[in-house]
Amino acid sequence: MSAEGPGAIVTTVAFELRAALFPLMRRLQARCDDEDLTVAQSTALSRLDRFGPATPASLAAKEYVHPQSMATILSQLQRRGLVTRARSTSDGRSVTVSISEVGRNVLEAERQKRVRLLSRAMYEGFTADELRTLDAAIPLLRRLTDLV
Repeated sequence: MSAEGPGAIVTTVAFELRAALFPLMRRLQARCDDEDLTVAQSTALSRLDRFGPATPASLAAKEYVHPQSMATILSQLQRRGLVTRARSTSDGRSVTVSISEVGRNVLEAERQKRVRLLSRAMYEGFTADELRTLDAAIPLLRRLTDLV
């Protein structure tokens, strides 16, 4: 730890991590076509793919967005055939949203596109040791994501 104490290092690392990751996400998004998913759409689809059907309200809560914003995101995804809506079997007033097969295919294509962009940049700009360092940090980044 630094002489300033553990709080100072945490604040510095948090600031630098945010400063590094947000531009990376924006650049990845900017490199995609207009027909590609927005970050919000991709995140909602990813959550449905990973965790299964959900209500719009629960998706909004888990993604830290207003229910109205999630409703807009889901409407856009539904118009493209990427999600389906169904009445809840336990509560006929409630709607559950699921990723469609088309949605899974689009999501996988988006993931592959971004992986190719990242792979090319890392291949051209990083040494083997730097790649190992990035690889070693991935579990920590995943854990941090779960904590936020």
